[in-house]
Amino acid sequence: MCLGSSKNNLLLFAVIPLFIIGSCKKSNVQEFIEKFEIPDSFQVEIAQNVELQYADSGVLNAKIFADTMKRYPLVDSPYLELIGGVKANFYDKKGKSVISSLHSEYGKSQEESQIITVQDQVVLNNIKDETLLTSELHWNQKSKKIYTDKFVTIIRNQDTINGIGLESNETFSKYSIKRIKGQINQRNTK
Repeated sequence: MCLGSSKNNLLLFAVIPLFIIGSCKKSNVQEFIEKFEIPDSFQVEIAQNVELQYADSGVLNAKIFADTMKRYPLVDSPYLELIGGVKANFYDKKGKSVISSLHSEYGKSQEESQIITVQDQVVLNNIKDETLLTSELHWNQKSKKIYTDKFVTIIRNQDTINGIGLESNETFSKYSIKRIKGQINQRNTK
């Protein structure tokens, strides 16, 4: 038996469950939905050349740009993946001026916990011309803190500071390194 084109077959298989659901009681509908498996290809939303904006009380905190965004809304803990290069600009308290910027190769945003993790060649610059280099960095949007337990390098003026672990405010203007390694040059202050 031939049912026609593959488009007609797909339409037929999409419409039949609707008739079955429509003739069921509410409890049976929920049971049917729980048993129905959604293919992996329908569980991800994909967008190219993305700009995400984060604001608090209507004031812009950050803009994040990515080549590709994949959103997984149907998993237990929904999240976004930012792939192929991630750039973020963090703004002042008025939401007008960029006071720090970040670059990395990959990012992941946990929607429920509001924690964004960036990885692979992470570079964070602040308004004081200081640069943080690390392999992984986390931004907790609720606490407005940036942190890592990975190896870090901070370059400022002619100093290079290395350490393991860092905590900072979200603009990277105030920070502390947990286990410092290396030397800091002392300058003649006369």
